[in-house]
Amino acid sequence: MHILLVEDTYAIGKNVREYLELCGHTVMWCEDLATAEHALANHRYECAVLDWMLPDGDGAQLCQHIKMTKPMPVIMMTAKSQIDDKVQAYNFGADDYITKPFDLKELELRINAVTKRAVLDDTAPLHIKDLVIDLEQHTVYRNSEKVSLSHTEFLILQMLIDHK
Repeated sequence: MHILLVEDTYAIGKNVREYLELCGHTVMWCEDLATAEHALANHRYECAVLDWMLPDGDGAQLCQHIKMTKPMPVIMMTAKSQIDDKVQAYNFGADDYITKPFDLKELELRINAVTKRAVLDDTAPLHIKDLVIDLEQHTVYRNSEKVSLSHTEFLILQMLIDHK
């Protein structure tokens, strides 16, 4: 399984990556949002594990972005342990939440659980803000209303999606 790991604490990131790789996963470890956003734009992952507090931004915002644009489960992995933090993460679209410190085996089990429940399908419609774009059916909906596009307009939209 290909996993995106976003964690700025070197020791945690290194340990998580090494453990998950020993379990047979391929892990792309990013230490900041900019690197993570670049990785997301250029590679396909089956799960993301995100730290909340990053040096250049907010991992919860990245979670929200992922959930709006990719059919991929997200686990928040953070030191924030208050119930309000957990509620906020789930409201941003997190599929699971694990607080630091944690056992690496538990993280692996959570990754396996959320990916079993996820439907990873490249043909699934894309959800971008108030748009739903179905590349298979060549349809676009905005606020649940069908947007009429010519064939050329749809091809341009598809090219923009493919080359963010």
